[in-house]
Amino acid sequence: MVAPLVVLALGIGGYVLLASQRHVPVRADDDTPLPLVETIVVEPHDASMDIEVDGVVVPYRDVTVASEVAGRIAKKTDAARAGRYVRRGTLLFEIDPRDYTLEVQRLAEQVKQAADQIEELDVETANAETLVALAEEDLALQQRDLERTEELASRDVLTDSNLDEAKRKELAARNTLQSLRNQLALLKARRARLEHAKALAHIQLEKAQLDLQRTRIVAPLDGIVVEDMAERDSFVQPGTPLVKIEDTSAVEVLCHLQMQQLYWLWYSDRALPDRATNPTPPAPNDGDHRTEEADQGAADTPHSNKSSHNAAGTDESRLHVSLPNTYRLPPTPATVFYRIGGQTFAWDGVLSRYEGKGINEKTRTVPCRILVENPQQARVLDRSLPEAVGPGALRRGMYVTVVVHARPATTILQLPEHAIRPGNVVWCVDNGCLCLRRVRLASIDDGKALIHAAASEVKAGDHIVVSPLAFAHEGMPVREETKQ
Repeated sequence: MVAPLVVLALGIGGYVLLASQRHVPVRADDDTPLPLVETIVVEPHDASMDIEVDGVVVPYRDVTVASEVAGRIAKKTDAARAGRYVRRGTLLFEIDPRDYTLEVQRLAEQVKQAADQIEELDVETANAETLVALAEEDLALQQRDLERTEELASRDVLTDSNLDEAKRKELAARNTLQSLRNQLALLKARRARLEHAKALAHIQLEKAQLDLQRTRIVAPLDGIVVEDMAERDSFVQPGTPLVKIEDTSAVEVLCHLQMQQLYWLWYSDRALPDRATNPTPPAPNDGDHRTEEADQGAADTPHSNKSSHNAAGTDESRLHVSLPNTYRLPPTPATVFYRIGGQTFAWDGVLSRYEGKGINEKTRTVPCRILVENPQQARVLDRSLPEAVGPGALRRGMYVTVVVHARPATTILQLPEHAIRPGNVVWCVDNGCLCLRRVRLASIDDGKALIHAAASEVKAGDHIVVSPLAFAHEGMPVREETKQ
């Protein structure tokens, strides 16, 4: 019994001895620095939201000049040839005017004849008025003679035959006066008829003179003759097309916008902002422009189509405001760029209207028109030659780049493109720790990402990480270096 107790006592003693000699390890201080991240401060985007698309120049209008009278083309000027630039009032064609000249002379003589007939009738009317005056005097004499005869007959001085003779003379004088008055009334009525005949002849003369003027066919506007369809010695009828002229006072640019781009136009201010005097030309690489997919529901639409039901009976200005995203576009400034020979030319324009064909079924884009009111006033933005050598004006068929300057009626934030992480999220530094925030992209263009502030989890003044992160998690402490 003693041996186990001795062994147990030795074990307990050895444990106590070893335990008294053990030292508790002390945790060493971790000198590894926290990860350093580079951040920027989120700032609001005060400038316009530029939407860049390609476009093609189309004519503002094509006017077909047709013959208004029939005849043989006696003259075709060199200005009527296709490709010529013509000014308003320039002579293009001349139809043989001889028939129309003779017709003008005939009707002019007819007007003179009607005037002579009226003058002759005026003389007859004056003579008839004189005869009426004489007949009135004769009637007055016969009436006084009748009164004297009746007085004498009442005293039995004259017989009844003398009285009857006096009455007969008075009646004849009255009949003569009435006949002259009737003739005078007929002359006045005849004069009115001749006046109408003269007016009709004058109208016919004016029509003949107008036809004579129409034998000279002139350009109705300033423009370029794009097609000539008649030659000299050809016989034409009224309505025969002769030339087609393109109006160069203004041009339009046909472009196609995505629905997401139109969303920001519908969301823009109604007032037309001032155009930039020196706009920045778009980046040469057209593939840099990207926009967010249109994956938002109807709740994101800022204006409801129900306003169209309340537009009846309103004026044009109220209709423009109440139908922003139905059948009209808000007038938005745009800049048209054309590059050639190392130079960039720019024109000011306005996004004015839809093309009218609806949404393209193949590309799912909406054709729109950019109106350029001064296609001859080009600005040279950059040049590699001492003198600007270029087209001088926008011409039909030119492929151009259009930048629409939209101003959304909401707060837009600006970030570098590389700050956006996959899934449209950003890392934000808050109180020295990382936190993940979701954002909604408005557009990404030329290295800049525009953020819809109302639909994002970031706001102006937040610190966003722009440096790459090999490993990151929510709440991870970091050191921050703010980039200016």
